[in-house]
Amino acid sequence: MIIPMGDRARATVKVRVKILNADTRLFPEMSSTVYFLPGETDTSEKQDESRVFCPAAAIVSIEAEAFVWILTDSDRTRKTPVTIGQTRDDRVEIASGLSGGEKVIVNPDRELQDDMLVKTAQ
Repeated sequence: MIIPMGDRARATVKVRVKILNADTRLFPEMSSTVYFLPGETDTSEKQDESRVFCPAAAIVSIEAEAFVWILTDSDRTRKTPVTIGQTRDDRVEIASGLSGGEKVIVNPDRELQDDMLVKTAQ
């Protein structure tokens, strides 16, 4: 159940949500920006269905091909083809190609190649 608490001065709404299948990157008292998907008010039927989104600035489109660059655990680049779905605000639904949790490179340099060693900004 979502119980909204609005703050007009900050233009925010606080909600309490239950996270299913939480992973180790989540800690108590963390905050987040949440986007509510339109037309989906009852999630009880779709608990097993997960959707993946990524920033629109991570999508590279060349002719009919769309892909993202991801960063592997060894800090190397990998070109990953994706099928994109709907775009909303500055995020794109990924219909296939990503499973969620990958580190995507936003605004990738045109000089990137597969298996390049990169250093991440702190």
